[in-house]
Amino acid sequence: MLELPKNNEIVSATSVDPKVLVLISFPKTGKTESALKLPNSILVDLEDSATSYSGTKINLNSVAKKEKVSKLRALKMIADALKADPRDYVILDTVTEIQDLAREYATMLYKQTLQGKGFTGKDVISELPQGAGWAFARNAMDDMLSWFDGTYNKGIIYLGHVKLASINKEGKDIQVKDLEIAGKSKQLLCKNADAIGIIYRGKNNQNIISFKSGEDHVVVGARAPHLSNEEFVFSEKIGTQLKVNWDKIYTDLIKENANSKE
Repeated sequence: MLELPKNNEIVSATSVDPKVLVLISFPKTGKTESALKLPNSILVDLEDSATSYSGTKINLNSVAKKEKVSKLRALKMIADALKADPRDYVILDTVTEIQDLAREYATMLYKQTLQGKGFTGKDVISELPQGAGWAFARNAMDDMLSWFDGTYNKGIIYLGHVKLASINKEGKDIQVKDLEIAGKSKQLLCKNADAIGIIYRGKNNQNIISFKSGEDHVVVGARAPHLSNEEFVFSEKIGTQLKVNWDKIYTDLIKENANSKE
C-alpha cells in the first residue's frame, strides 16, 4: 500500500537550481557572450549571434551547410548528437528562432494529415483560414523543444528576445516587456520554466539580471528561493575580461569551485 507523508512531516526540497531557465533581453545586451562563460556547457547558435565570441558552441547554419540539409534537419541532428554526448548545460540561442523554424515544421506536419494531404502552400500560419495553422505551429514547436530532452545533465537555458507589449490595467494601457514568442507556446514554455530572468544594462559596464515580478515585465519570476524576487549583477566587464556570476544562479558551481581548490 502506498505510504503517504505523516501529518506535519516536512519533505525536503530535492531541487534548488533551475533545471529550465529562460533569460530574455533586448538585442546587443550581452547575453550570448555571458552564456558562453557558463562552465561545462554548450551553446547552440541559431542566429549567428556567437560568431564574435569564443566558447564551446555549435552553429546551426554551419551544420546545415556542411551536412547539406535544411536548418530544421540540422537542429534535429544537433539534438541527437547531444543526446549521445550530454553536457551539464545546453543553451539554445535563441528560442525565438526556434519558433521561426517551427513554421516550416508545422507545414510539414500539416501535410502529413488527411486534411493537409493536398495542401500546396508553404506556410500554414499565414495560409490556413481562421488561424487554424497556429495549432500546428504550437505542436511543432513543442515537438522541437522536446528534441533536447536528455541532452543535458543539470539544466537547459533558453535565451530569448524582449518584445514590448501593452496590457490594460484598471482602464489604463501599460507598456510591458514580454518574451518574443507568440501564443500558447510562450505560455507553455514559461509554465515549465523554473526561473525566468530579464537582463538589462546597469552602470559601470555591468549587466543586471532581475527575477522580480513587476508591472513592467510580465513573465519574470522564479521558484528557487535564492532567485525568487531577486536582482543582482549578472556580468561585469573588468578591463578586457568579462566576469559572469553564474554561481549566483547555479549554486552547484560554488561547490565545484570549492572542490577544485582543495
